[in-house]
Amino acid sequence: MRAIGASLWPVIEIESTGVPIERWNGCGNAFQILDLRGRSAKIVSGTIARAPDLARRAAAPERGAGVDGLVLMLDEPGADVRTAMWNPDGSRGAICGNALRCITHWIADERAAATVALEMVSDVGRHPARARRDGQGHWHAEVRLGRASFDAESLPLDTGHGSVVAQSAGGPWRVAVDLDSERREGLALSVGNPHLIVPLEGPPTDVDVVRHGASLERSAAFPDRVNVSFVQVVSPTELRQRTFERGAGETLACGSGACASVVALTTTGTLERGAQVTVHMAGGDLGVTWTRDGELWLSGATERETPPPQ
Repeated sequence: MRAIGASLWPVIEIESTGVPIERWNGCGNAFQILDLRGRSAKIVSGTIARAPDLARRAAAPERGAGVDGLVLMLDEPGADVRTAMWNPDGSRGAICGNALRCITHWIADERAAATVALEMVSDVGRHPARARRDGQGHWHAEVRLGRASFDAESLPLDTGHGSVVAQSAGGPWRVAVDLDSERREGLALSVGNPHLIVPLEGPPTDVDVVRHGASLERSAAFPDRVNVSFVQVVSPTELRQRTFERGAGETLACGSGACASVVALTTTGTLERGAQVTVHMAGGDLGVTWTRDGELWLSGATERETPPPQ
C-alpha cells in the first residue's frame, strides 16, 4: 500500500517555473497533480513527453511519496478541464475516478462557491461532476465515470485463453481464478480500464492480495494487463474491497474498481440496480450508483495534502 502523509511528497523539477504541483488523495488513493491550464504548447508538450518518467519518480519509495499516479490538468475547448494520467510504472491510465474527484475539489476551491457543477474530459470521454460544501466547510465531490462495457475487444480479453469460462448473458466474462488451493470465478469487464472482480465469502483481509493480484494482473488472458479486486458482499448496499491496480500494486482505494465491483455484482443479482452502494476500502468509503440508464456515479472524500501556493 502507498504511504500517505502531507509532508511526504516529492519535488518534481519542471523546466518551466510557476507550474502548480500539488498532492491530493481520494480516500487514500494519492496523486501528484500538475496544473498545466493556460501554459504554452511547448511547456505542455514537454511535460507530457516526460510524464512517464515523472510518474515513476513521483511513486519511488526512496523519494518518500509513493503516490498512485501522476495526473495533468490541461485546457480543453468546450469543457472545464482535460485530464491525463500515468501509473507509477510509467504506463498510461485511461481514467481514474478518484483523480477526477480530486480535480473537481480543486476547481471547486478555485470558484469558492457553495456548489459547483463542471465537465471534465478523460481519455475515455466526458465526465460531468459536481461538488458541494457541507456545514463544516468540507467538500463532497462526485463524478460520472460513464458506462461499463462487457465487450471482449474493448477490455481487451483473449476469449480463447484457457481460464476464460464464458460470458454471462449480457454481462461480464467469467474467468477461472485460483486462490491457493481454491478455484473461483472472477468477473471481467471494462469501466474505461479493464477490471477483474473476484467475489469472496470472507473478508478480503484473508487474501494475499499482493501475491494473487500481481499474478492475475499479468494473466495472458488480459493482453493489456488488468486491475484485480477482491470483494466481499456485506449487505445489499455494502461491499468490502481490496484492489491490486495494474502498474501500481495494492492501493488504499480504487474508484473505477469500486464501480466495476458494483456492476459485476449487480449483474449476478447480488446488488440492486440504481441503489447507492458503499464500498469500504482501506483508505475510506466510496459511494457508487449504477443508474438504471447505465451511468456510473462515484462519490467520496477528497483531501488536498499540499497547501496551495500563497
